[in-house]
Amino acid sequence: MTGDDIRSRFMAFFEAHDHLLLPSAKLLPDDPTTYFTTAGMQPFVPYFLGNERPPARRVASCQKCLRADDLDEVGYTARHLSLFEMLGNFSFFDYFKRDAIAWGWEFMRQGLGFDPERLWVSVYENDDEAASLWEHHVGVPAERIVRFGMKENWWGPVGSSGPCGPCSEIFLDRGPDWGDAHTPLEDEGGDRYVELWNLVFQQYNSAMSKAELMRTGTVPPPLPAPGIDTGAGLERIAAATQGVSTVFESDLLRPLCEAVVEVARAHGAAVTYGGDREVTAAINRVSDHVRALTFAISDGVFPSNKAGGYVLRQILRRAARFGRLRLGLDEPFVYKLVPAVVARYETVYPEVREGQATAETIIRQEEERFAEALETGLPRLDEALAELKQSGGTTLPGKTAFFLYETFGLPVEMQAEVAAEQGLAVAEEEFEAIRTSRESVHIVSGFTGHGDFGDDLLGELPPTRFTGYDEEECHAEVLAILAGAELDGARGLVTRGEQRQAAETGETLTLVLDRSPFYAESGGQTGDHGSLVIVVEEAEVVVVDIADVQKDKNGHWLHQGTVSVGRLELGERVNATVDSDRRDRIRRAHTATHLLHAALRGRLGRHVAQAGSLVEPDRLRFDFSHFAALTDEDLRAVEDAGNGMVLANHPMLIAEMPIEEARELGALMFFGEKYGKTVRVVNVGEEYAEVSTELCGGTHVRRTGDIGQVRVLGESSVGSGVRRIEALTGQAALEYGRGHTALLREAAARLRVPADEVFRGIERQQERIRELQAELRAARQARAAVADLLKQAADDLCGAGAEPRAALLGAVIDGKVVLVCKANDAAVAMGAHAGNTVKAAAAAAGGRGGGKPQFAQGGGPEAGQVEAAVAAGLAALRAQLGG
Repeated sequence: MTGDDIRSRFMAFFEAHDHLLLPSAKLLPDDPTTYFTTAGMQPFVPYFLGNERPPARRVASCQKCLRADDLDEVGYTARHLSLFEMLGNFSFFDYFKRDAIAWGWEFMRQGLGFDPERLWVSVYENDDEAASLWEHHVGVPAERIVRFGMKENWWGPVGSSGPCGPCSEIFLDRGPDWGDAHTPLEDEGGDRYVELWNLVFQQYNSAMSKAELMRTGTVPPPLPAPGIDTGAGLERIAAATQGVSTVFESDLLRPLCEAVVEVARAHGAAVTYGGDREVTAAINRVSDHVRALTFAISDGVFPSNKAGGYVLRQILRRAARFGRLRLGLDEPFVYKLVPAVVARYETVYPEVREGQATAETIIRQEEERFAEALETGLPRLDEALAELKQSGGTTLPGKTAFFLYETFGLPVEMQAEVAAEQGLAVAEEEFEAIRTSRESVHIVSGFTGHGDFGDDLLGELPPTRFTGYDEEECHAEVLAILAGAELDGARGLVTRGEQRQAAETGETLTLVLDRSPFYAESGGQTGDHGSLVIVVEEAEVVVVDIADVQKDKNGHWLHQGTVSVGRLELGERVNATVDSDRRDRIRRAHTATHLLHAALRGRLGRHVAQAGSLVEPDRLRFDFSHFAALTDEDLRAVEDAGNGMVLANHPMLIAEMPIEEARELGALMFFGEKYGKTVRVVNVGEEYAEVSTELCGGTHVRRTGDIGQVRVLGESSVGSGVRRIEALTGQAALEYGRGHTALLREAAARLRVPADEVFRGIERQQERIRELQAELRAARQARAAVADLLKQAADDLCGAGAEPRAALLGAVIDGKVVLVCKANDAAVAMGAHAGNTVKAAAAAAGGRGGGKPQFAQGGGPEAGQVEAAVAAGLAALRAQLGG
């Protein structure tokens, strides 16, 4: 039975039991508390919490998962993997333990054909209900039911908080050839009893991690209603049904191992699988790691120095390092294995085929970078270890290890391995503490809803009703006036500020209204500007100029402005009006980000995903995941595609709908964003997913033609694996074009050519410059030659004899007077001074000169005065010699 057969049988079994079959979610989760999708239930956390309505009360999936908890074990054990497929069936407030246990046993026996005499089950130590169901409802003998504590038989939560509960596992006894243990209790860490399926009874909602639950003995509060979350590792089941020793020998991973061997042999290594333990472990590890890398990169996760990207870089460098150490692969090779992953999995996961070129490019770049890191970093590590031994130390400090990692990219695990070879260690915990502190990644813990106010100054106020999607002006009541208000960004609350009863002219304050047409800054879109006005008998008696609008986590709109007219009092009714021209310019820019996002994905690939944005009036910047700089051709293609969408004048379909419906429509959702049960979908085009479909809370144009035009200014890097594109829209794009046109016309006027011949005019000017430069060089050479002749003549006239002699010569070169004076030693002894002589001569020609007593030169601009200059110089010379 192949791995594909097992996957298909599982899905068909639960479809027959009225389960909705769902595709795998991406490895990049919506949940900001984790870097990857690590479990089959993770995409369904909002359903278990009751925050969202599930698409059905029963669902089943085969979820690709990535975990980095046991990377050191991967390749050496029979079952550990970094990437794996998790078969799972889920109940959201429908069936519970009785049916989950019965169906699990039925599928193991009838669906997969396992001998029930070889199957064992475990339950949580206090779960008498589950133990009774296994024995009396299913018929498992009591002696094959074992109890474990919370460490083994309590699942969750994922990350630091969320759903959790006791679990029950199904084990396969592989027989005495795999160990002497008689029960799973005795086989901790062994390979005789293999866990095939884990049935999790989701009953609780924990505000702390599993480790904290174990430490404190806390029983979390219950979920709104219990649910079922099961997980069966496809690779483990495949190995068991196929009768092979390890998951790597199953048909799911064996082709990848064979590809590793083939690549190694192509590089001249005499490699075989199953012989040497270290070589086999290296083949296993590389096959696992390249599969994880291919899947992750295809889902938009790229290697970097932060968060999940750091984990991926670790995985990649582990593969490369084991290839070097055990397989003799000193050159980049991991990228060559991507096609093997694609060939094995593209029928089930077509995204790996779509992301193949991207994965190969990124992995090769990372391998080359790693090779450079080894070349430069290893010598520095050797130096650091030598200094450590010389000082009598035994542990390389974490700060030194971090310096080697950050500066040279040398992995800490490699540092530890090199150090161990010399009988030394690395302070890895200190290293990790430094690294994580530098990441500045904010991990959200807990599930906090409306009503958790703490020291929130606005906690008792109702949330502001936003009306700005439908109108740009409304009447509103002033609910709060705050002076010196501060929004605590980390907590999303206003925790400081003086509550006021009124605001006088000239005061700058923060105002909260019961309703507002102003868009509050979020999702990268800047807040609206405008005014709050009170009109009495057609006269504006109070005016507040709004310069920014923020919002807190409890839905209060914070209008920041200055009272320019009158006195505003708490409780007054005002007319709130948005600056509509500015709003229109923001709309154009925001819709343009969606068009550029679609254009980038079309040009560069589906791995492109939004990583941040800033939307201002007719100006935008858009950060996106990509592994290389965009070429000029890329930028031109993206700009053309964006403007093509503008010219097509697509309609905008904007609607609120259940999040599951949005997912079915293919709406793009972004990591780090938290979505509720109902979401706002912004679609470009007549049909959903025709051009662009994204979840978005911003303001947008009615049709793409309203944007006018999009002008891409350029692109840059904002971090490893993240690029930034900047662009203008509407009037700003027009003014940008006009400015360049004006520059072109000015250049044409100065060149005295038509505007369309500016480049030809520039070429002519450059040619003329080259000619003039040649003439100047020739003139300088000629001038130097004449000067040299004058110097030689002066030398010849003075000679080196005992008779005192002095000479002053003058000439006109290139319209300028050139003067040279020479006096021999005898003349100098009598008082002659060449420098003073030239000084006097040059002055007569309107210039300057001077030098030493024996020799001097100078000149002047007045060529017609050359004779007068020479006469003046001779007169000075005679005076020096006494007449």
